[in-house]
Amino acid sequence: MTRTVKFTPIALLLPLLTILDVEAAQYGATYTTGTISNLAAGQTSTVSITVRNTGTLAWVNSGATPYRLSYHWYAPGAVATSRPPSYGAVVWNGLRTDLPRTIAPNTQVTLAARLQAPPSAGSYTLKWDMIHEGVAWFSQQGVPTRDQAVTVVAIATATGIVIALPPEDRVGWLQDRGNPEGTGWHVPAAEPKGEVVWRLGLGGRPTPPVVAPRDPSGSGGTIFVGTDNGARALVIVTPFGTQASAIALQGFLVHTAPAIRSDGSVVVVGVQYDPGSPPRKGKGRVFRVTPVGRVVSASQDFAFQRYSLSAPKVDRNDNTYILIPDDANTRLMKFDRSMVPTKVGGFGYEFSGGMGCIFCPLEGLPFGETPGPPPAIDPVSSRVIYSDSHFLAATIASGGGGWQREVKGWQPAIRGGLIYINTDRGVEARDLNGNRQWGSPMTGSIAIGQSPGDPSRNFVYLVGRIPGGRHGVSLEMIDMRNNRITGAPLEGQGWGTPVVLNLPDGREVVVVARQDGMLQAIRQDGTRLWSLLLGSKVVGSPAVVSGRIYVPTEDAIVAVR
Repeated sequence: MTRTVKFTPIALLLPLLTILDVEAAQYGATYTTGTISNLAAGQTSTVSITVRNTGTLAWVNSGATPYRLSYHWYAPGAVATSRPPSYGAVVWNGLRTDLPRTIAPNTQVTLAARLQAPPSAGSYTLKWDMIHEGVAWFSQQGVPTRDQAVTVVAIATATGIVIALPPEDRVGWLQDRGNPEGTGWHVPAAEPKGEVVWRLGLGGRPTPPVVAPRDPSGSGGTIFVGTDNGARALVIVTPFGTQASAIALQGFLVHTAPAIRSDGSVVVVGVQYDPGSPPRKGKGRVFRVTPVGRVVSASQDFAFQRYSLSAPKVDRNDNTYILIPDDANTRLMKFDRSMVPTKVGGFGYEFSGGMGCIFCPLEGLPFGETPGPPPAIDPVSSRVIYSDSHFLAATIASGGGGWQREVKGWQPAIRGGLIYINTDRGVEARDLNGNRQWGSPMTGSIAIGQSPGDPSRNFVYLVGRIPGGRHGVSLEMIDMRNNRITGAPLEGQGWGTPVVLNLPDGREVVVVARQDGMLQAIRQDGTRLWSLLLGSKVVGSPAVVSGRIYVPTEDAIVAVR
């Protein structure tokens, strides 16, 4: 057999080689860092690092595709692969550090780089890496990373870590969605930085937390959260991230966010499910627990069926309101200060999940495993507003008249004399008599803030979808002065109910969590402030107290500042 070998003239290869060399030379960087001491698992800190631009392109620090510094965490000896999304890393997408200015070729900049440790203790290789956002990682263009061996320790054994108390807060996050009105709105001391302060494992899935107010004496700031761990307990957590106690409630599971009364005691709804397949049914009991964990009173047991009880809402007279579903009706029950129940409202029909999980606290959670929406209480008129997936209704807390509207809605919130509610037609605003005032085609979870420059006007934040919309899942911000809508696209699925931080200068920041563990802060104009990976799934809406955001994840509570 005769083989023919074809030679390509060297002159024809040279232009191609020159092009490849030029493209590779566009990106270039060297990194100079100091020694990194032990980090605590999940700890966020800053590290001084000097980065030199050794390529031919200027590193522009603004626009749609800016240059930023980031990093990856690898197990020791692990090799980067070409397989997305993790490329062989334990954590691939690290926090970003913005450049203070455009960095020209052959110049350098020293940065206070944001660094978050992996969520688990162990030995790791930290790889610093520049990124041209939306275009390329430098390491994937042949530019060497700066590698450092780092030991990550459990937070309880970390040294040199200061976990300061949050600033004084006389309001707290007293119940589900923060206040009786259910707006998810709070006034913090400062803009959040997106740094993990502590992480406390609970051995089970937690409920959304509530947080007691602080006072000048330094007391308070305690976090209360239910779990489905083996003890089925109410867990009391100190502001420093340590467990003070775990209270077993006579075999009842704490399945909803607790609520804090004006005397500091905690209202907890416990459930016991009957064995068997859905529809789920069982019995409930309402407990009152002291701030140090002693049960002082409890209601009589009551039956429920088909779906879970709502979280409790407490009015200014310390009456507690809970929605209790059953086969033939949904009852609104009031439990007075002594936990004596009275039926004050409800719907008479077969309760149904109706609209499904679009209105669950997090998309994708099975409805039967998720508490129903709590009522909302208007502190001025004392009206209690409640809903399920068929009706919206109101009753007067002190007794008397009310109303009912056929509205396929979920999750009411009240602000400025208006009721905001998700419906199958979009989000609606209704007056306190139930009359429709305004509507948006957006459907999803809501929080209520205030319009920029005009605190008397409402600003509606929605996480969800516009039918046939432009963004898929997005955070939509609607200014009620002019119905102007600002959209901020959200990547991925399973975004939960937002919370609103009203800063001292009047600006607002929306914090929203994704089910897979991404926490994002977004400004009112739609720009992203920061993103933070928490390391495990988020299972409920965060609580906000002054300078802290408390996030319930699959098996822990994470405090973020």
